[in-house]
This record gives sequence, C-alpha cells and structure tokens, in this order.
Amino acid sequence: MSLVAQNTFDVEFGTLYALCCAIENCMFLSHGIWLLRTRKLRREAKDAELSFDTFPPAQEWQNRGFKLGFAGKITDMIPRKMSKSDQDVESGSPNGENREGQLETLP
Repeated sequence: MSLVAQNTFDVEFGTLYALCCAIENCMFLSHGIWLLRTRKLRREAKDAELSFDTFPPAQEWQNRGFKLGFAGKITDMIPRKMSKSDQDVESGSPNGENREGQLETLP
C-alpha cells in the first residue's frame, strides 16, 4: 500500500518488514505445535484442577526437553580443553587435593 501513496520503495525497509513477518509467523507456528504436542497433558492438568506448570507429569515433560538423535554424536566429536574443575573431578578430587591430601598447584 505504501507504493500507492509514494512512488518510491525502500528496499531495506521492505526486506526488514518481510523478515519480521516471517519471524512472527514462525512464533505463531511454534506455539501451535506446542499446543498440539501438549494437548493431552493440558487436558489431564485441567481434569486434576491444576495449572499446566504445576502438574507433575507436565513438569517431567518440560524437564525432559526435546533431544535430537544426532546432537550427542556431534558434540562428542568436538575436542575441548579440560578446565581445572573437570580435571579435579577426573582425578577424584573435588577441592583440588591430590591423593596424599596435599593441595595441588597450578603450573
């Protein structure tokens, strides 16, 4: 409609407006998917006269999250440097002591 009132078109604004519309539509679609996935739990919570957030099976469902099958395999392939706390946990010493009870010094 802006082209009717003006004879010019700002391409940057048009692109940003289209991007914002796409993001809004994705949020709307995401909420719809969530409603479909939780319809049984929401119905059970309503029958138990509890809110979805206080219904124990719904809390378990929320804490379980959405795991992708390949997610762990990819992160296992990435080499990472161990932090001091990770080294302590591997050596069995949560507070930085060696096996003789003496404090370890950092290099």
